[in-house]
Amino acid sequence: MDRNQAFARVFRRLRSEKGIAQADFEGVATSRYVRKLEKGLATPTLLMLESLSGELGLSAAAFVALTLAETENGIDPNVLRSVVGELETLIKGGSDKA
Repeated sequence: MDRNQAFARVFRRLRSEKGIAQADFEGVATSRYVRKLEKGLATPTLLMLESLSGELGLSAAAFVALTLAETENGIDPNVLRSVVGELETLIKGGSDKA
């Protein structure tokens, strides 16, 4: 699945599940920009991703992981497990150097 389309599906789903209207992002982004994101016609910057994620109540890292795991059939849990495994490996490696 195209990454912009995956982002669009995840963003739309999260916004809908949390009952947040497109206009509720007005302090972060215009309604026009939100519509473009939800259609896969725009790609947010990292700063915008952090702001949008915050409005949805999750981290930008979680948002990216969900986007990477998005498939035509929904979220692939194997991708999420892989991300968690990589992060755990990095944490363990970082703690050995302390």
